[in-house]
Amino acid sequence: MEKLIDFTCEEIRCRLDRIYLEQLHEPVSHENGIEDGLSMQEVSLKADLETLYAEIRDVVAMAVAQEFEHPLLNSRRENWRRHKASEDLAHQSVSHLITVRPSGLTIADTLHTGRV
Repeated sequence: MEKLIDFTCEEIRCRLDRIYLEQLHEPVSHENGIEDGLSMQEVSLKADLETLYAEIRDVVAMAVAQEFEHPLLNSRRENWRRHKASEDLAHQSVSHLITVRPSGLTIADTLHTGRV
């Protein structure tokens, strides 16, 4: 699951970088017609991007868990429940065989003679 989280985080970061770069190439209206390094829009975009970067891994981890890990755990619980039910049924069957066999004979004797 860790690799899937890592790859998904990288994909989202690349998308965000692309969107950021596209936004930088759009015409910007500067206040009072003066260009002074980074515009307010660029500063704002950069701050938003950094905020998103900080939260990507947590959100991706939750999404991956929801999509893959939770169904897998539910399936394992269901398989364990079925295994336990089958084990209980086997124990009941053996107990039943022990109580209905003729007294004095072992299970092996009963199986060998063919009498139940």
